[in-house]
Amino acid sequence: MAKIAEDGLAQAQTRCPVDTGNLKNSLHVEPPKQLGQRRISDGTEYGIYVELGTTRMAARPFLLPAVLAAVQGLAAAIGHWMFRDAATGRLMGKKK
Repeated sequence: MAKIAEDGLAQAQTRCPVDTGNLKNSLHVEPPKQLGQRRISDGTEYGIYVELGTTRMAARPFLLPAVLAAVQGLAAAIGHWMFRDAATGRLMGKKK
């Protein structure tokens, strides 16, 4: 979970729309409250409105797409690891 959170944070900082930079600079991973739990948060009152939009402003999602990208990256790495032969380290089903 920590890896997903750190990767998600990096992705969110890259994707975050910037006006003053305050929102981007306020993004952080909160300490876990429960084992295996992580939360990416911002220190602004308006981050949720940037992410989801309002009746007067279109949404500019950056956090959810960032977390999804981090989860997909981890899933791909786990899948790649899971299909390796334990003895040889080679991908299973592949010929030499």
